[in-house]
Amino acid sequence: MHQRLIALFVLTFSSILPAQEKLETSSLVLKQNDVVVYLGSEFVEQDTKYNYLETALTLANPDVNFTYRNLGWAGDDPSGRARGYFGGPQEGYQRLLEELTRLKPTVIMIYYGTVGQRMTEVEKIQVSKDYDKLLIDLKKLTPRIYVYSPLPRELPSDLQATNKEIQDYHQTYILPLLKKYEVKHVDLNKSVKPLIDQAKEPLTTDSLRFQDAGYRLITNKILESTNIKQPENWDSYTELRQLIKEKNDLYFHRYRPQNETYLRGFRKHEQGQNAVEIEQFDKLIAQAEARIRAQVKGEKLPPPVDEPPAREQSFVALPPAEQLKQFSLAPGLKAELFAAEPMVKNPIAMNFDGQGRLWVACSPIYPQLRPGAKPSDKIVILEDTDGDGVADKSIDFVNDLLIPTGVLPDEKGGAYVGNSTELLHLEDTDGDGKADKRTVLLAGFGTEDTHHILHTFTWGPDGAMYFNQSIYIHTYAETKHGVKKLLAGGTWRYIPETHHLEVFSRGLVNSWGHVFDRWGQSFMTDGAGGQGINYAFPGAAFVTADNAPRILSGLNPGQPKLCGLEIISGSHFSEKWQYKFITADFRGNRVNSFDVTPQGSGYISRQAEDVISCKD
Repeated sequence: MHQRLIALFVLTFSSILPAQEKLETSSLVLKQNDVVVYLGSEFVEQDTKYNYLETALTLANPDVNFTYRNLGWAGDDPSGRARGYFGGPQEGYQRLLEELTRLKPTVIMIYYGTVGQRMTEVEKIQVSKDYDKLLIDLKKLTPRIYVYSPLPRELPSDLQATNKEIQDYHQTYILPLLKKYEVKHVDLNKSVKPLIDQAKEPLTTDSLRFQDAGYRLITNKILESTNIKQPENWDSYTELRQLIKEKNDLYFHRYRPQNETYLRGFRKHEQGQNAVEIEQFDKLIAQAEARIRAQVKGEKLPPPVDEPPAREQSFVALPPAEQLKQFSLAPGLKAELFAAEPMVKNPIAMNFDGQGRLWVACSPIYPQLRPGAKPSDKIVILEDTDGDGVADKSIDFVNDLLIPTGVLPDEKGGAYVGNSTELLHLEDTDGDGKADKRTVLLAGFGTEDTHHILHTFTWGPDGAMYFNQSIYIHTYAETKHGVKKLLAGGTWRYIPETHHLEVFSRGLVNSWGHVFDRWGQSFMTDGAGGQGINYAFPGAAFVTADNAPRILSGLNPGQPKLCGLEIISGSHFSEKWQYKFITADFRGNRVNSFDVTPQGSGYISRQAEDVISCKD
């Protein structure tokens, strides 16, 4: 048997060495059967979209059989708390150690890019203690540790203080720990900052999130610091990078499966039988790695991973014409079919754009991806081109998403989409109706329960974007203003122009409805509560909000669980329907209406007649 090489390569990026010092180098030589782990926060997590570093290591070691795993997790720090679910403050760290134990790494690279930003002195001391503990545990694995300092931010002049804040924290709190444990340290700030300053185009989207060109330049400097030869032409290795991406995606779904609460958590009695699929990823990952090794050696590639069959449906839906016969409507109302399969399949969310087109998020993958399946969920644009009230045109705006639970068109033909752990912006730059540019705006949103992940996308009267998450979701979102946390249900407020993210309100269980009235007031519904319409405002806290000094009640105690919310204002409805609140009692197969009127400093709500009900 080969003796395993035990090594640790820690990667964190910040400037702490004097400007006149040259780039320090520490050679990284991979041996047979090495296991390389890339550990850290969002910079590491997003690296799986680009894969320049792993590609370079693979090219530099074509005859070395090594394993590479990405353990990046947006919003994480050395405590691992962002990786936790429901098991207390130490759960995330224990999950991290358990995965490291399973992988048996010999080389570990670490990057915690937001450590030190917008932190109080008490928080800084605590994080340094967490870092100390992490190094102690990692030293048990290896005597060799290499640390790279945090990268400089690409910031406007009014936020340059953030760079200094991160660098000062790193020098004051982290560098002494590296010396204490005899960890080698390399500062990339001197070499990377000129690249940022001289770049003709921005290397990041928001000063924090590097794009493709940024990852390529930074990888070159990482290679320089470790005496690894840089590829002469990165574009020659596009196919290899794609093979590596496919392998890393498989590992992501193995390590961080969607719907964890149902697969292995406290609701596994409902869907726990699907947990057997998690270990099935291991064989597929090995297949993907064999293709990578063949590609770098110039050999014939083994067959790709087979796509599994679709999940079987356990029900048969009525044809639309038969379904219409099951409807009972309030007097004077009429229901007509706008679109049906195959135009849409498993629709989860929808919103109209300014042209009257309906954007629909469709997810046949739901509730989690099967081993070997490629993300194939869609955003479909439906259009009625002849004005007869029926969609006659359908465009697949995008068709490779992973459980999109929210879609919100913008004014330029693009859309904001909730896609698993991420908030995306998709653009159509050539006007063909299909997305050809994808930007990750935010990451770190929880996916523990896929019927709780980002949903209910809407524009506010203030020009901000609002969206919700439900009770079993734990979010640590990295922003240029610091990490923003929401560890249960609540509503987010996001300003796309400034990338500002904040919590608007907290609580509720399944907050699947949010609408603004003509005065800009917010109202919400809860798909698992029972209090009807809820009046919301900045800072409001409802049932399930943690440590809230005051919990607000809904306006209709004892009402059914409600899904979705709209306010009728169109002239195609008679006067009696104007300004009625419309929401679905989905368990009762009916759509309710409510009369909501001001009273004192708040509102009162009374249930009115049903809009529609169904026997099926």
